[in-house]
Amino acid sequence: MVIARRGDVEVWLEQREGVLWLGEGAAAGTGTGTGTGTVEVRANVLVATMGRYGRAFETGIEPPPPGPHDEHLVIEGVGTLRPFRFRGFGDVLPSDYLVLTPPAGEPLVAPAGMAAAALAVVARAAARAREIDRGGA
Repeated sequence: MVIARRGDVEVWLEQREGVLWLGEGAAAGTGTGTGTGTVEVRANVLVATMGRYGRAFETGIEPPPPGPHDEHLVIEGVGTLRPFRFRGFGDVLPSDYLVLTPPAGEPLVAPAGMAAAALAVVARAAARAREIDRGGA
């Protein structure tokens, strides 16, 4: 699922066998395009990032329910993550957001670009730390 776009580069998050993977590149969702490849994202990192950068929707603003063909990820024990595009009053272009809807509680909405960048920084740092722990340079 594409979670953010920066020019020609897409940042994507996918789930394979219960593990979340974040990547960026020209070939969305494949991990084989140009860009950084993929790094594992722990579910608690996603929750912490959305908790840090996300907020509850303002009163009167409700995201439409996801349609049958809308992209979303159902993450066990965390909730449902999906992109959301919204054009606020006075906005010329709509803005991209990520919405995390937990099994219980209010949905959190965060600017997609900011959340994707934060996820990438933490995921890459964690991957590097694991590599060092295994004796890598």
